[in-house]
Amino acid sequence: MSGAEVAECFGKCMNGGICSNGGCICSDDYEGSNCQYIKSDADVGSGFFSNLMILLVYGTLALIIIGLFVLAGYFLREAKKKAASNQYKEKPD
Repeated sequence: MSGAEVAECFGKCMNGGICSNGGCICSDDYEGSNCQYIKSDADVGSGFFSNLMILLVYGTLALIIIGLFVLAGYFLREAKKKAASNQYKEKPD
């Protein structure tokens, strides 16, 4: 190829693909004529960990909310006990 010739795929290869003999040579994580698609193998691993992180975050938030309700219930019961015990105390003359 001389300096004036340009490969057919020049500028069309995406995601780190390399133009060679009119076609794109894709990196390990991509496929397609222009390396435009993520391989399904790469997608499965990242999707699993992404879903796991989402599950952990929502699970943690749910536990915090449940804990706040339990704590609020405890303080309400204690306040009612205190109010009830103050109601039946003898008042000094």
